[in-house]
Amino acid sequence: MIGVRWLSALVVAGALYLIVPFHYVAAASRVMDTYRRDPTNWQHAMLAAATWSNGHLTLTKDDRLLAFSAGLLGWFSDATVINIDGLANEDWRQFRTRGGSIEQYCASVGATYYIDVVEPDRVFRSYRVEETIPFPNDLSNGYFIASVSCGRSIEP
Repeated sequence: MIGVRWLSALVVAGALYLIVPFHYVAAASRVMDTYRRDPTNWQHAMLAAATWSNGHLTLTKDDRLLAFSAGLLGWFSDATVINIDGLANEDWRQFRTRGGSIEQYCASVGATYYIDVVEPDRVFRSYRVEETIPFPNDLSNGYFIASVSCGRSIEP
């Protein structure tokens, strides 16, 4: 027979199992609302890029996209976001240390999209800009959403 303490612990654990995920969803919703209301915040543009790409490119977790600044994008994108800034992705850092290029890494992970403020022509030889989300200040021309070929041919 289960003791009262164990039963109480199970009830508390079950309640936490149900409540904690809702807390994170609510927190993410508050963050998203904050960024949507403040167009002067650069993360507003990143959230807009995630929202646009989810809707217009019909991304799924099977799609892979590359980004130098992947935090908020990774949270809100329907795709699998791969960070290529060299700080948060040990695989990319090691690949780069061995002399690999971003395009080679892109091909090795099967990425087909790129979203970032760094213009795609500085990173890829073959790409097609799908959309540019305006940036709230003069630091960048915007968040570029691009299809990338990574050595494969790309449709115009």
